[in-house]
Amino acid sequence: MAPASQGDRTKRDESGGPARSNYRRRHWPVCRYSSRRFGHPDVIVAAAERHELPAVYSQPYYVTAGGLVCYGHDVLEDYRRAAGYVDRILKGAKPADLPVQAPTKYELTINLKAAKAIGLSPPTSVLGRADEVIE
Repeated sequence: MAPASQGDRTKRDESGGPARSNYRRRHWPVCRYSSRRFGHPDVIVAAAERHELPAVYSQPYYVTAGGLVCYGHDVLEDYRRAAGYVDRILKGAKPADLPVQAPTKYELTINLKAAKAIGLSPPTSVLGRADEVIE
């Protein structure tokens, strides 16, 4: 069985190339990428740019590498809190008795250059709430 031809299902513009559908502009798929397992921000960001995906990352270095948005907590603060746990355990506390902690502060970073590259213009209300805006 032969694979179906994509050419039959792809809309074409006047030049014969694939048309950019208004659907894509109205219904943006959003890609969320967490850096817990993989690195290589330049490769990940380039892939999102190539496919015009508005990606949301969990670490700010992805946005400084050209990514669109970062919404996440400060990982260094997690390590500082972990040091407090280690200190308490070494002083005799039982790990099961220690409370579970979650981040209390999340930071929003927006890259306006990346937004313009994919045709987005974030609302001023969102830009006003951002902790950092890269232009």
